Amino acid sequence: MSSGASRMALRISVVYAAIAGLWIFLSDMLLGSYAVDAQHLTQLQTLKGWGFILVTALALYFLIRHEQRQIMTADAARRVSEAHLVDVVNIAADAIITLDKERRIVMFNQGAEHIFGYRATDVLGQPLDLLLPPRVVDVHRQHISDFAATSDIARCMAGQCEVFGRRRDGSEFPAEANISKLVQNGQTIFTVILQDITQRKQAEQRLRESEIKFRTLAESMAAAIFIYRGGTLLYVNRQAETISGYTRTELLAMDFLDVVHPDFRELAKQQAMARREAEVAPARYEFKILTKNSEERWLDITAGTIEFEGALAGLGTAYDITERKRAEEALRKAKDDLEKKVAERTAELSNANSELEAFSYSVAHDLRAPLRAMQGFSQALLEDYGSQLDAVGQDYARRVTAAARRMDELIKDLLAYSHVSRAAFPLTAVDLEGVMAGVLAHLEAEIRERQARVIVVTSLPPVIGHYATLQQVMTNLLGNAIKFVPAGIEPQVKVWAEERGEWVRVWVEDNGIGIAPESQARIFRVFERLHGIEHYPGTGIGLAIVHKGIERMGGCAGVESVLDKGSRFWVELRGASSSS
Repeated sequence: MSSGASRMALRISVVYAAIAGLWIFLSDMLLGSYAVDAQHLTQLQTLKGWGFILVTALALYFLIRHEQRQIMTADAARRVSEAHLVDVVNIAADAIITLDKERRIVMFNQGAEHIFGYRATDVLGQPLDLLLPPRVVDVHRQHISDFAATSDIARCMAGQCEVFGRRRDGSEFPAEANISKLVQNGQTIFTVILQDITQRKQAEQRLRESEIKFRTLAESMAAAIFIYRGGTLLYVNRQAETISGYTRTELLAMDFLDVVHPDFRELAKQQAMARREAEVAPARYEFKILTKNSEERWLDITAGTIEFEGALAGLGTAYDITERKRAEEALRKAKDDLEKKVAERTAELSNANSELEAFSYSVAHDLRAPLRAMQGFSQALLEDYGSQLDAVGQDYARRVTAAARRMDELIKDLLAYSHVSRAAFPLTAVDLEGVMAGVLAHLEAEIRERQARVIVVTSLPPVIGHYATLQQVMTNLLGNAIKFVPAGIEPQVKVWAEERGEWVRVWVEDNGIGIAPESQARIFRVFERLHGIEHYPGTGIGLAIVHKGIERMGGCAGVESVLDKGSRFWVELRGASSSS
């Protein structure tokens, strides 16, 4: 009999005894009061008996109906609970398998069907061995037998070795399982809850392989790698040992700051705290450490944050830049020494330039005065005493005059070149048309004497330069164009300009003797002459002045020429309109 039925019988018996006792007690009191004689008492007792039967029958009827309703309600609740339990068991992702004492399968949920590939109808009544690889069957049998003999009600099945399952297709998979037991009606029932941990095992394997790769890479790197949390070092590679001089065991037992130079410990502490309190972007900085031998070494550190062993940790990579720092220090000292020497040499050069400038003006005054005297006296000699000189004497006097004139021109050109090379002049916007007007006025007599035709294309744009220097440059170019023309040929010169972006190129084209290609590179040097002075007079400095003057104004100069077919000289300066 179940415990519920026993409790129902007990309640009915108690209620029946209470009603019967109360009925007998009350009925006897009433009979004693109302009975007149023995016959009347007998009649009343008969009525009392029928009344007792009726009352007890009705009481038993209602009591039994009440108990039945309670039993039906409890059964319905139990069935609902069992249905819910079955639903929970079936929808569970884990395999839930119930075994009898003979290890036969008596319950196989949907999770087990999904994991093992069997339907429940295929395995019910079958031994558990069906779901195990043959090599572990004996181990599992012994495990369940040992568990049944203990007082434990639950146990993890992977306590001594790994657990494996076998699917319907014969493939094996790693599993994690727990077994529990329940004794019901004298029968022992085992329940196994099993998870397929294939993906977890694969993830663990990938993690192990990744860690192996990381450690292999870290150990082979030229940079020191260290992982730390707080002040504790959790990992260091071989290069960290090499740089610090400490063994790996010593480093992992040390506080991180013990290796840092005292001057940089506060910086290292601030960086570590920033990384511990928040996820910040990787930082790069330099500091010094003290090696085991107390040697100071510079490191270039890149610090970031990673997850290590389940928690955030700092990751640092460090390159030893000690030699670079030493080289930088040596370079700085050398630079300081060089700057000192340059300052000394600059001062010496400035003094030399001042002396040279004073000398130049002295030459201009002291040398040109005798030359002018030589020229004046030789000219006077020819004018006043020419009739007393024979042809040779007159020729000598004319040669002295010409030589004095050439010497005077040479000195003037040398002074002009020196001035262009050394003088400091401001660069401003220069009216190029005004410059050419001044050049034509200056060369008017020479143009008329040589019967030259000079065409200046108007609308010359303004340029950035120095007015006087640019006028001297254009005077030299135009003078050469008029001078270097074959005998009997009327000089034809054309001047025009073209804008090239922010630059302006000024051309001076002539119909002169031209320049051979091999000579075009050297005509802008000082004292470079391509022809004898008897053919074309000059000092050989004019084009050098052109080149130097344009260079000082931030431009450049050049020539395009064909021998015996004329030349096109050009100078290029920044345009004033583009600069504004």
